Amino acid sequence: MKHSWLAILVILGLAGCVTVKPGKPARQAKARQMRVLETRQEALPSGLRTVTIKNAAGRVLVLGVNDDFSWQQKIRGNDEDEAAMRALVAKCKLETNSVEGEFRLVFTLPPGKRQFSLESDFLLQVPRNVSVEIASANGSVEVADVTGTVSVKNQHGRVGLQSLPGEVQASTSYGSLSAQQIGPASLRNQSGEIKVVEVSGPLHAETSYGNLTALQIGGPAELNNQSGLIHAEDIRGPIHARTAFGRIQVRRAGPANLANQSGAIEASDIGGDLTAATSFGKITVHSVKGQAQLANQSGAIEGDGLAGNISARTSYGSLKLSGTGTKIEVRNQSGAVDITATSGQTAEISAVTSYSPLRLRLPADCQPRITAHTSLGKVISDFALTESEGAEGAQSPATPVITLSNQSGDIHVQRAVGK
Repeated sequence: MKHSWLAILVILGLAGCVTVKPGKPARQAKARQMRVLETRQEALPSGLRTVTIKNAAGRVLVLGVNDDFSWQQKIRGNDEDEAAMRALVAKCKLETNSVEGEFRLVFTLPPGKRQFSLESDFLLQVPRNVSVEIASANGSVEVADVTGTVSVKNQHGRVGLQSLPGEVQASTSYGSLSAQQIGPASLRNQSGEIKVVEVSGPLHAETSYGNLTALQIGGPAELNNQSGLIHAEDIRGPIHARTAFGRIQVRRAGPANLANQSGAIEASDIGGDLTAATSFGKITVHSVKGQAQLANQSGAIEGDGLAGNISARTSYGSLKLSGTGTKIEVRNQSGAVDITATSGQTAEISAVTSYSPLRLRLPADCQPRITAHTSLGKVISDFALTESEGAEGAQSPATPVITLSNQSGDIHVQRAVGK
């Protein structure tokens, strides 16, 4: 299938681009139209297994096709002084080399300070089964419909990847990095957005400041952001996510380990254990099949549908949890605690706070052994209380042992309606 160079430029938003010299005041920085100074097009050699491209400045587009294998270069420059630009183009160097199934394209600019803006745009239509390696600077890179491995190193510019079932490694700075329908991948952006959708295996992705979005990942996911949002959905494996200040949002994932320096964490439909830790931002969790370990330095914690054991700690923020785990342990330095045990299988509950209310709800048919103590507050319970922790009383293996402590606030133990 043939691809029109002009049509591709229009689709990618590259036609009619402008270049402005850095440092120009806004009133003087008028758009300078880039004109084509030189064009070269040739057929690619047969039997290719690898294509390597090194481009000093400009855009690179690689498309996997079934026939008409070729490469094309367009050198463009601004329109201030055409003669001077053409003299500069004459000093540029383009190397082509084909050895043992590898085809190489290398474009370099002359040494020294450039007086004019020059860009080299490459379009390659390659066999679908080749592997591709690209090193580029100051321009966008697009790769699509290639089944071999793909490696992209872009110094400053956007990277777009699509329909690449082989292993993918890609990096850039400042420009966005987007990928869809790719194989196992490692993606890095120095300071820009990453968005990846449909990965057939593991994913490692990291950036700074820009948002990081990962959807429909077919294996484990490791996501790192220095100071920006992480949003992940449909992860078929464990997920590790780290950021600072930005929010972490995880939905429908395997076991999850989430850490935020000072931002909110939201996790739902976790198919294993969950560990979540932050400071100041709220932790909100829903539907966790495994154990939940929740730690917040000074913010609220809220969770429901927690099927495994629960351990939660915070200070000053409220703490509200509901679950069916056999063991529930919560600590709040100085904030409200609200716990609902929804299963008669709960064997142990321990809760501590200060200065704020502590409330516990138990199944109606529960026969707990409750020890509760507070200072400057009241203990109100729908169940009988044990006078001290060492007191003897009727107890069966199914009897939940409950210890509640409040330094200076009320304790309420309530019988839930129904079982």
